[in-house]
Amino acid sequence: LLGQFYLLFCFIWMATEQDVQDEWAALEAQQDAGITPFASQQAESCKDDEDLDFDEALRALQQSNWKSVRSKVTQIQQPPKSLIKKMAKPTKLFKAPPKLESQALKDEAEFLMCLTKMTLDHENEIHRRMLLTIYRKLTGDTSRVPTTGSHWEKLGFQGNNPGTDLRSAGLFALLQCLCLVTKHPSTMKTMWETARSPLHEFPYTLCSINFTTMALEVFKEHKLNKAIVKSGSVIVSLNDFYLVTFFKFHNLWRSAPSRTISEWDTTRRELREVIRTHSHRHCKLVQEESENVTKAKSTAQTKSAEEPQFSSF
Repeated sequence: LLGQFYLLFCFIWMATEQDVQDEWAALEAQQDAGITPFASQQAESCKDDEDLDFDEALRALQQSNWKSVRSKVTQIQQPPKSLIKKMAKPTKLFKAPPKLESQALKDEAEFLMCLTKMTLDHENEIHRRMLLTIYRKLTGDTSRVPTTGSHWEKLGFQGNNPGTDLRSAGLFALLQCLCLVTKHPSTMKTMWETARSPLHEFPYTLCSINFTTMALEVFKEHKLNKAIVKSGSVIVSLNDFYLVTFFKFHNLWRSAPSRTISEWDTTRRELREVIRTHSHRHCKLVQEESENVTKAKSTAQTKSAEEPQFSSF
């Protein structure tokens, strides 16, 4: 009888050991492919298959616990006092930018700055859906993919985890990229085709994040305040600035002589210098775009507002 119990015990132990070895081999195979276990499980969520548009994502983030990162936000200083009062004959040259006086704009600005401090959470359904929507819109691939892995490098991320690249601008960088792919699909398609072409290849999502960072820099310098007051929205004006900047880069990248991926850093610095040197003209284009969108909404001409034209470029 003891011999039978011993044989039974050995059989159970061997079976258990084999199961552990199989599970460990499967785990190693996932890691070799750049897939983490939690990301693999997340891809099974039925909600992850549903695209998330910009407005829906914005509402969800506004309803989230975004104030939890408020302590990480550096308070934006008010614009300097105008020199007009010190001059006998004031001119527009010395006029200080308008302040964001309304409480609604102040609250929206605070929400925006908190978004820049929020990191990508792979276990958060809204974060995942934002990321996966961008992937599907750009690639046209509707199959389930994990939120980490080598496939994200094809979009222009620098590694297997998109969250690593988002650290400079937080979730707001992801939100602006989502805005482009869902609200301006024709413009997105043109830029994506350029990014993927052998002649004009560039890292699409890395560029997108950089343009979000540029928009935030200009916002902190109060250079967008006039456009914000005009449009009545901080995020709308920053989205317009982001789109104008992306479009300007696209034209600069494709202009003769054509540029290659090795010239990305040089082109980025050149674009940043152009924006900072001619910020007034650049912001004026943003203001005009905001006014066009506002007019289109008021007259229900949604078709004309769908895609930016940026004829000034």
